[in-house]
Amino acid sequence: MFNIEFLQSQSNIISDFLNWAIENLGSLNFIIIIGGIFYFLSIKALLVNLSNKDYERSLLVVILLIIVFGGLVGFALEFK
Repeated sequence: MFNIEFLQSQSNIISDFLNWAIENLGSLNFIIIIGGIFYFLSIKALLVNLSNKDYERSLLVVILLIIVFGGLVGFALEFK
């Protein structure tokens, strides 16, 4: 049903890009640049949800922010 080799190659492309970014930028710059892009978009979504008084989605966005930031830090420390 699913092409496993295609899924694994996509995973390798993302992992290779992140490894390249860490090697060329350094761990701290990697977290600031990649995390900053993600957080800018997430804060925009958070503000839109708060202005619409949709507090459940706002809480979900905050939880997603925490999880992604932890993952970026962990990934940067692992491949440093």
